[in-house]
Amino acid sequence: AGVATDFRPLIGTLDPLLVQLVKSSATTGETAPLLYRQTMARALVAHLGQVASPPPVDRPAVGDPRLARALAYIHDRLAGDLSLDTMAAEAAMSPFHFSRVFKAATGHSPLRYVIAERVKLAGVLLRTTKLPVAEIAYRVGYEDVSRFGEHFRRDTGTTPAAFRAG
Repeated sequence: AGVATDFRPLIGTLDPLLVQLVKSSATTGETAPLLYRQTMARALVAHLGQVASPPPVDRPAVGDPRLARALAYIHDRLAGDLSLDTMAAEAAMSPFHFSRVFKAATGHSPLRYVIAERVKLAGVLLRTTKLPVAEIAYRVGYEDVSRFGEHFRRDTGTTPAAFRAG
C-alpha cells in the first residue's frame, strides 16, 4: 500500500512541519531505531496538538474589563440560553446601559453579536464535521432549525448545506 502524499486541509492552509513529520513517520516505518521512531512520534503528536488546538476566540478589543467579562461569558456559553439581563449582570451594568456600551464597543447589539458568533461556529462545524445540520444548529444554540437556516443564510449568503458543499 502506498503512502498518500496529497494532503488537502478542510480549513486554512497546510502546516509544512506537520506534513514533513507525517511523511517522515510514514516512510521510516520499522527500519529506524526505536528511540528515533518514539521521538518522531512524540514530536508529531505535540505539533499536531498545537496545530489542531482551537484558535483563540476572535473577540473585539474592549478596554472596559466589565465588557471583557461579558464577552468571555458569551463565548463560554454561546450555545446556551443567553439573556440580556444575565450578560448585563456579568458586566455589572443595567441592561439598557450594557446594550449601549456593548454596541459602541463591538459595533453590534448583544443579540446581533451572539447570532454572528453562533453562525461563525456553525460554519466551522459544517466544514470540519459530518454532523447533520440539525445537530449543528442545536450545538450552536438553536432549537429551531429553520431559524438557524434563516440566520445562517442572512450572515453568509448561502444555506448551511450549500456552505458545507462549497
